[in-house]
Amino acid sequence: MWRKAFSFSVLFSLLISGSLGLFWIGPNRARLVAKVIDEEREPVAEATVIVPELSVVARTDERGEFTLSLPAGSTVHLRILKEGYVDYQSPALKIEKGAKVPVVFVLLKELSEEITVTATATKMRLENVPVKTYLISHREMEEIKPINLAEALSFTTGLRVETDCYNCNYTQVRLNGLEGKYTQILVDGMPVISSLASVYGLEQIPSEMIDKIEVVKGGASSIYGSNAIAGVVNIITREPQENRTVLRLQQEAILGRELFNLGLTSSYVSKDGKTRAFIFGSYYNRQPVDVNGDGFSDLGIIRDTAFGANLYRSFPSLNGKLKFSFARIQEYRRGGDQLDKPPHEALLCEMARTNRIDFGLTWEQSFGADLLKISLTHTFLNRNSYYGGGMDPNAYGETKDPLTIALVQYSFPAGDNLFTVGVNYNYEHLMDEAPAYGRTIDDQYTNYGIYLQDELSLAEGVDLLLGSRFDRHSKVRKIIASPRASLLVKLFKGFSLRATASAGFRAPQVFDEDLHITMVGGEGFIIKNDTELREERSASLYLGGDYLWVGREKSFLLSGGVFYTRLKNQFQLKEVEGDENSRVFFRTNGRGARVWGAELDLGFKIAARMELDAGWTVERTRLDEPEPEFGSLEMFKTPDKYGYLKLTAFLPRVSDSSSP
Repeated sequence: MWRKAFSFSVLFSLLISGSLGLFWIGPNRARLVAKVIDEEREPVAEATVIVPELSVVARTDERGEFTLSLPAGSTVHLRILKEGYVDYQSPALKIEKGAKVPVVFVLLKELSEEITVTATATKMRLENVPVKTYLISHREMEEIKPINLAEALSFTTGLRVETDCYNCNYTQVRLNGLEGKYTQILVDGMPVISSLASVYGLEQIPSEMIDKIEVVKGGASSIYGSNAIAGVVNIITREPQENRTVLRLQQEAILGRELFNLGLTSSYVSKDGKTRAFIFGSYYNRQPVDVNGDGFSDLGIIRDTAFGANLYRSFPSLNGKLKFSFARIQEYRRGGDQLDKPPHEALLCEMARTNRIDFGLTWEQSFGADLLKISLTHTFLNRNSYYGGGMDPNAYGETKDPLTIALVQYSFPAGDNLFTVGVNYNYEHLMDEAPAYGRTIDDQYTNYGIYLQDELSLAEGVDLLLGSRFDRHSKVRKIIASPRASLLVKLFKGFSLRATASAGFRAPQVFDEDLHITMVGGEGFIIKNDTELREERSASLYLGGDYLWVGREKSFLLSGGVFYTRLKNQFQLKEVEGDENSRVFFRTNGRGARVWGAELDLGFKIAARMELDAGWTVERTRLDEPEPEFGSLEMFKTPDKYGYLKLTAFLPRVSDSSSP
């Protein structure tokens, strides 16, 4: 009897559950049962799945699976988002009545399908960009765990971050042997890092603010205007793909002196995917380090606080997206001796308090295949400083540097061509007071620029990029044209050749090293521009090749190239008569200079969880005439050979702990 009762209860339960299932799905509903995997067939967990037509959102579980109940007979698209993967847009899916539709979606990792924007100012797959572009991806940022931008740039071939002052540790980035003032640093494609900001800016920008970094070396970056002769470093901030909060704590000790870093990032994506927000915060505290015990710091004090946000709102009916960004950075930096006393009571002190506020507003709208971008940014930067020796009470100074940039860009296809036209306006007002050295700067700079560009597909695997930029700078008497041309040829699968020729210029304005007073032996080194200083002109060439082979668990990359840059009217420093507190150098025009060399990159994915990367650069510099102060024919602080080697091992995920 009990067996019959048990069988009846089981049958009744099955009937009830089936009826409830049919009721849940409904006669006009269908269930989409799907799984998301990567190219190695590993499940992708915590991916966001959006059905734009219905404003329905789901999320994959630890097995990469998700289920959606959808109207039967409908046709929908799925958008799948996951940080570290390329956004996926499905083809149209027909949802049949009452059916269970098993589907497998494959997400490609950004390593193989990364999108880049810096080289052409339009979105392109990295392998299809005619201009050689180096990428520090979000995945690589997660691997090397840099504290700030300076540390993030340590593993890029042909790029060196150097320290130019051993009191306050002022840094700059060199590209292919050219000094930092030849490099333009961008944030989301906008040149918001001014001359004053770049004095200490490499260490003020926290890694929490950065999603990825794109580096374009040489004059191929002339589309971004003056100061981009050596190239550009473009910091791309994060657009969130999922709800996630990360807290990072890092603590180190250098000769027993503490280095502490605390970082926070938080991402929010609304259920309909239309609203997104990214918030970051960072606190960095480095204690002074005196390596040789002489009483003077070799690494100075740094206390840096940064926070900000990116807010996005999509408007599907307009095919548009609005972005608002905000960031604030405050830093206290000091080097020298007697660091516990006021600056004017030290024998030698270099101190700066920096307060930086950034606002940005960007509107992007598509008209079919056409894309319109309008951006407006404003930066206010204030720095209170002390550069002095011998307990000088007058060595305090103050610098203000508001900067406004406006940009309008329109891209549209026509046959095999993709045309881009853009106009921009830059305004900067630099005000600097250093009473002890008789230095007063009150300069205003304006630059009106227009650029035209055509990306043309000549044949299968052959792409040509032609373009030119025209600038009218307030410190230059005439309009300057900066043309460029790049060619990409894909000879066979995985192997491509790139060639670029370009021209550029630098306007005779105040640069970063002018706004930093180097103290040596109690004297300050002051730099001023000659009243007859003319713009510096450049011509650059690049020729290189890349070979990429990708297997299931292994890959191999070999990339190399040669480069050449010719400078005309190159800026050089010549000492003139100073006063009792300082030595004064005038920036004048030399005859010219040359920089040439070769570089090699190697990447090898040895196994599923181990990668080897290396880069090597060999270069030479030569001035047309000896440098006036020391008679050198070579540019200072430019090593002939340098490189890096990096081995990365990935630990198994917790869910993989049972795997061999």
